Amino acid sequence: MLQFQRSNVFANTLSCSVDGQSLVTGDSRGTIEVYEFDGPESTALTLIYRIGVHEESVKDVRFSDDGLRIVDCRESQVRVWEPAILVQKDAEIESQSDISSRMTIAMKTSGSVVSIERPEITSLVSISTGDHIICGKSNGEVSIWCASDGRELETLYTHSRGASVVAAAVADELGIVATADESGRVLVVRMKTANPYWQEAHILVDKRVGCVISSMMVSPSQDRLLICGKTHNELWDLTSGDLIKDREHTTEELHIIVAHPRSQDRMILCTTTSYQELSWSTYEEIEPGHKVPLIRTIQFPPGNVVSASYHGSDLVVECLRVTGDGAGMRICYWSGDAFNEAHGEGAGILSSNIELLSPILREVIAVIGTTLIFIDKELWICSLDLTTFNTAPYAKRHFFILSEWLNVNGDMVFSFTPKKEFVFVNKGGLVVIKGGLDFSEVVTLSPQQGWTVQAGSMHRRTSSSITSTPG
Repeated sequence: MLQFQRSNVFANTLSCSVDGQSLVTGDSRGTIEVYEFDGPESTALTLIYRIGVHEESVKDVRFSDDGLRIVDCRESQVRVWEPAILVQKDAEIESQSDISSRMTIAMKTSGSVVSIERPEITSLVSISTGDHIICGKSNGEVSIWCASDGRELETLYTHSRGASVVAAAVADELGIVATADESGRVLVVRMKTANPYWQEAHILVDKRVGCVISSMMVSPSQDRLLICGKTHNELWDLTSGDLIKDREHTTEELHIIVAHPRSQDRMILCTTTSYQELSWSTYEEIEPGHKVPLIRTIQFPPGNVVSASYHGSDLVVECLRVTGDGAGMRICYWSGDAFNEAHGEGAGILSSNIELLSPILREVIAVIGTTLIFIDKELWICSLDLTTFNTAPYAKRHFFILSEWLNVNGDMVFSFTPKKEFVFVNKGGLVVIKGGLDFSEVVTLSPQQGWTVQAGSMHRRTSSSITSTPG
């Protein structure tokens, strides 16, 4: 026999409280609603609370045993809510002698900090102090965020509406931000360094590059801007935007520009077979025509490398993404001093490989001294000592991140700040993890079993042993 009814409730899942006085529902739009039964003679439910998250569909929702909290599950994420109205309702029930005399509670609405309508963050760069993050968005906005709590502070300026910002760089000493969007437009803006954070002053450069832009770098002297594209690179004077030199390159071979580990006046052009040193001032080759072989003990067809990243200065770590035969990640490293020493005729630099790590590696985050910080394929943040791992394959596993933080391409947008804080993009917001390296458990790696946790190894470090700045 029907006792209670409510129209226009589009629920995927529902659950009743233990005391039988409340009902909670979750729908496909991510909204959670709490209802109360008005009494044994009523034929209606009263909506008393709504949580308007508007994200992923709610898969399941339940009350806690005491009826004061709500737990919801969406995708692989679980959230616990504690609406004040449930505490209020519980207190009112205790003060009433009969359910039929309960007072009517006014409906209230709560919202989540993340909304599906917020434009996604597509690029970010940390200011050298580690206090603030510059973020570019899918709608063309460039904004400044607080790195300590992930709050958006202010929109600084905007590219063309709807033109996603794909790259960003900063010149801290000059208070300059450079950003590029998907149309090839580059803006260089000098900021007003007003307390407590940067604010917009005026645009110095507004130009377009005739190719898709993948990344940007500011020279250590902060007077040059290198714009890296799919078919060519351009070196500009940072404040005027004057073109200093344009270098074309083939798309058939890897072509990556990285900072020189030992010289602030030079950069390094890395390919799958060799490297060259270039001048930051002129973008000319230091030794014209001279290429130094990059000798790797791991073998792969050069044309199968689709992307690469380089990290560190004491040790320079190369992480290659390879397709075709032997698809996956390939990681090796060189001593930073080797890039200063290999200038003789026919000289090359020999890598040290970490073959055991390659099958489980997803992304390198940073290299600090000899410590490699990385994300494994199970989305755990881990660290290891590069100089000892091959002989003693021990690592530390610190914390895991959520798959919801991946963008639509399955990639992760993140920054490791000078304060050693992890900043991850979560759609239109930031997730800041402090002290993430202070918690760890020791794990060993084997080709057959993957990671194995060492019993009793979990601990919280009281002081950090990592003191260098990230590479």
